[in-house]
Amino acid sequence: GGTLQIGIGSLGDGVAQALIVRERQNASYRRILAILSRSDQPALPGFCHVEPFLQGLYGCSEMFVNGFLWLIDAGIVRRRVFPDVALQRLLNHGEITPNVSPATLVSLSTAGRISDPLTANDVDFLRRFGILQNDVEWTQGKLTRAGREYSASLLAGAPFDAMCANCLGNALTGGAIMHGGFFLGPRRFYQALREMPPERLALINMSRIRYINELLGHEEIARLQRTNARFINTTMMVTLLGAAVSDGLDSGQLVSGVGGQYNFVAMGHALPDARSILLLRAWRTKKDEVHSNIVWNYAHTTIPRHLRDIVITEYGIADLRGHTDEEVIKRLLAIADSRFQPELVAMAKSNGKLNAGYEIPEAQRHNFPARIEAALTPWHDEGLLPDFPLGTDFTEDELAIVRALTRLKRSAEHPLELVKMLVESAMGQVFDARDVPERYLERMGFQEAHGLKDKLMRSLFVGNI
Repeated sequence: GGTLQIGIGSLGDGVAQALIVRERQNASYRRILAILSRSDQPALPGFCHVEPFLQGLYGCSEMFVNGFLWLIDAGIVRRRVFPDVALQRLLNHGEITPNVSPATLVSLSTAGRISDPLTANDVDFLRRFGILQNDVEWTQGKLTRAGREYSASLLAGAPFDAMCANCLGNALTGGAIMHGGFFLGPRRFYQALREMPPERLALINMSRIRYINELLGHEEIARLQRTNARFINTTMMVTLLGAAVSDGLDSGQLVSGVGGQYNFVAMGHALPDARSILLLRAWRTKKDEVHSNIVWNYAHTTIPRHLRDIVITEYGIADLRGHTDEEVIKRLLAIADSRFQPELVAMAKSNGKLNAGYEIPEAQRHNFPARIEAALTPWHDEGLLPDFPLGTDFTEDELAIVRALTRLKRSAEHPLELVKMLVESAMGQVFDARDVPERYLERMGFQEAHGLKDKLMRSLFVGNI
């Protein structure tokens, strides 16, 4: 019964895949959660749902990414919203359902959305949303269909019953399960949209970005449609006080545009039952050095600390909304990489934001990549958590080449390992181009290597294949 927004990128794809696993392999989904969860993490109110989706979700996202198409195909994104305040309010309150019945007319009349008897404008409205059949006409105070006249009165009785039996539609129409501003994805994504049946395609409403990213100007209908919203976006770094760094560095270098991230974070606070969720990897490597993505402070921020809400790393969930600075720091330390926890604790204490006697609980001191990899590898091997869960434009050959180049890059970041590889290559001990398919060499331009540098590069590539 909620609303979903997800950003572009591999973490967004991961969210979509996780939801599909929850829907289709629920027992496995629960086992994965049990392995990853820690006993010291308190349950988040309203965030304990792990069962398959009963009502489905409505998608409202600036970018209609490939993951949404997969969620539509999986039957997860299926909750319809309608561009009419009275109709949507009645649906939200459970006073009507998507299935049309005589009670639908009565509820709309009671709410003041239609008159009794029906007017020409009422009939236009009711036809537009499938409440009346398309060929029902209003003529001089009467309803006509297929040459027969019916009463336009909504008073209970035989005339009303006859009108309902012959003029009512079966289900509400004109709704949308997805609002998007623009779309981007692999080739199969576009092909699927081209081949989608018209009636299903009509449920995807490409709209103004302002309509999706803002409440201003259409606040009443947006609030009614975007119930229980979860706005999920990625960030590069988070400070221990809850600010997020998503679009630039403290040097002034821009990494990306802010896009709709700020809008969705702000909307997560403006809507009464919404939450903003920022995802990030707890650590990164740069020039053979490991760095924490949870930092004490940073000179550039995209999302200010007063909009802090939920932050998720591979090590857990930190619910920050409404908590003191000290509690926020403790919760972010709990999902930071343990290689950096002592340094972060020391910084917080030296700045008077953490009690001098505070120690990170034992259960939170084992946030290491190897633990996560060991936990997820069996599910990766079973195919539930594949490298490209939503498909890729890479061919099998290109994937093999990408894996080799990734290993080569990793070796290049470790000088001793690279030197060893170069020596072995120069001595001809390991690598033989005859062991590699010719098409791989051709794809990389390595069919012929004339100079020493070219020969070494080809040899290194072959070795990593």
